[in-house]
Amino acid sequence: ATIAFDAATFEIWGALLNGAKLALAPAGKLDLNAITSTLAQYQVNTLWLTAGLFAAAVEEKISLFANLKHILAGGDTLPLTSIQRLLSTYSSIDLINGYGPTETTTFALTQHLSVKHCEEKVVPIGYPLNGYTSYLLDSTLEPVPPGVVGELYIAGAGLARGYLG
Repeated sequence: ATIAFDAATFEIWGALLNGAKLALAPAGKLDLNAITSTLAQYQVNTLWLTAGLFAAAVEEKISLFANLKHILAGGDTLPLTSIQRLLSTYSSIDLINGYGPTETTTFALTQHLSVKHCEEKVVPIGYPLNGYTSYLLDSTLEPVPPGVVGELYIAGAGLARGYLG
């Protein structure tokens, strides 16, 4: 991600704080061929992609994923067809759907996806990460029962402050 995108914090600090090597893409515009070359050059095994870029890569250049072990994707709904195609082509890949608005600095909830999720009509966003809590509430801020539509509220130490009003 560009350094101005909140996902860059996850990419940079996620690697460095866990003892991994951080591979930087060359400056300039990257297309799927350039991304694939960069992944191969640096022997990248973990990659974060926005939902749109994930879907485009699966549909247009699925070989981009050939040497990856972990893929984190999110920022929008992941298309079920893309999940199914990726996991049927590369069954050993650990695919994680990451959900979280900018105010949570990248992710607040995650879900490891498998082929069984392709049978569902909605891609699950998962469960809160350590330090986060999530609530599904109605218009009076009361919890809704299972199966009832509500608004997702996220709480935790990583949540930005100052949005009141």
